[in-house]
Amino acid sequence: MNNTTLWLIAATALIVAEMFSGTFYLLAIAAGLLLGALCSWIGLDTTVQLLVASVGTLLAVWLARSWKRRIQPASNTANQLDVGQRVDVDSWLDERHARVRYRGTLWTGELAAANTPRADSYFIVAQRGNTLILDSQPH
Repeated sequence: MNNTTLWLIAATALIVAEMFSGTFYLLAIAAGLLLGALCSWIGLDTTVQLLVASVGTLLAVWLARSWKRRIQPASNTANQLDVGQRVDVDSWLDERHARVRYRGTLWTGELAAANTPRADSYFIVAQRGNTLILDSQPH
């Protein structure tokens, strides 16, 4: 078995594995391996094949990562769906913290300001981790 065949088998295995992962990183690595196969087919030395495959893989992974960052929304964007939603207080933990019912389960809620009066329901104005930040007026 020659080097070209080995490069192609490795690239094919990564492409098949990519179908199960869906991250595009294995596809980027497979692209680098395909460059190694091309260099082998042209007849370049094994050292050059490895160098070209490595540089091609690094470039492809960098491009995949840049593309992924560009198309993915910021992590806080998903939390914006909760902002403005109304929650009901189940019980108070202390002066500023309460257990609130939201989406069918209990969450920890924190009043946005210390001077916010106690009430039976609030509006979500932000989210910090698993804690909902609450205020009496929607923002």
